[in-house]
Amino acid sequence: MSVETKRILISGANGGLGLSSVTFLIKEGYTVFALDITTECLETLAASLPAEGDDNHGGKLIILKADLTDSASLQSAFSEVKKHTESLDAVISIAGNMAIGSLIEQDAELMQKVINVTFMGCVRLYGTFFPLVETAGGRFVTITSEYAVLDSLPFHGFYTAAKHALKAYSDSLRRELQFLNIKVVEVRPGAFATPMQGGIQDRFAHILNDTKHYKLQLTKMKAMMDKELLKAKDPAIFVKTLYKAVSSKHPKRCYCVHNSFKMRCLSVLPAAMQDKILKLLFS
Repeated sequence: MSVETKRILISGANGGLGLSSVTFLIKEGYTVFALDITTECLETLAASLPAEGDDNHGGKLIILKADLTDSASLQSAFSEVKKHTESLDAVISIAGNMAIGSLIEQDAELMQKVINVTFMGCVRLYGTFFPLVETAGGRFVTITSEYAVLDSLPFHGFYTAAKHALKAYSDSLRRELQFLNIKVVEVRPGAFATPMQGGIQDRFAHILNDTKHYKLQLTKMKAMMDKELLKAKDPAIFVKTLYKAVSSKHPKRCYCVHNSFKMRCLSVLPAAMQDKILKLLFS
C-alpha cells in the first residue's frame, strides 16, 4: 500500500508530541485521524494546511473530538472514522496524564485519574478501533515512557504506575496479536521540549508549597529536575523514531529515544542500594 493511501489514528493529538506527530505524518502524505478531548491546536493546524489540489498538499487531517475515559465517546469517534474508511493501518496511543506528588499526601482520586487516562484510555482506544486495524492487517503503536521500565522514583509513583501497566498491557497484546499477524510496537521517549514539561514545573511548585512532610526532599528534587528539563530534546527527534515504528515493514519490538543514562544506571542497581542512594540524595 502506498504512503498516500495509509490511514493512521493518533490519540493525544492536540498538543506536545501528538501534535508534532500529526504535523509530520500529514506532510508525509498520510491521512491522519487526530483524536483528543480538546481540539483547538488541531483546528489551527487544519487552517494552515494547503487545500486539496494544491501542489504542496500532503496528506489529510480529520479531527475527532473524543474522551478516552468514555467508551460511548470513543464509539462515536469510531462511527465518524467509518464514514471515511473501513480500515486503519495504525493506531497510535500518545495520550496520557502526567502527575507528580507524594502518594500519601495526594488524594487517591489522582491515581485513578492518571490510570483512567494513561492506561485505561489506551485499552479502550485499542479495543474500539481493533476491527479497523484487523481489516488492514495494521499495527498498534503504544507510546509508553522511559519510566515504563525504570524503578520508581519518589514522588513519581502516579505516572510510573500507569506507564508500567501500559507496558505490561502492550507486551501481552503483542504476544496475542502476533497470531493474527498484527504488530504491536512500543516507543519509550525520555524528556522532550513540550508544554508538558512546563506543566511539570508548575505542578512541582504547587506540591512543594502544599507538602507537610517532604519540603526538603521536594526542594532538592525540583533543583535536579530543573537541570534535567534543560536537556529536553526537540520533538522532531521523537517524531523521526515514531515514523520508523509506523512505517517499517519489520519494526522493532521497542524503540527507545532520548532515554536518561543516569536513570538507567540507577535502575540496574539492587533495590536496597537504590534506596540508600535516593535517601542520601534527598536528605
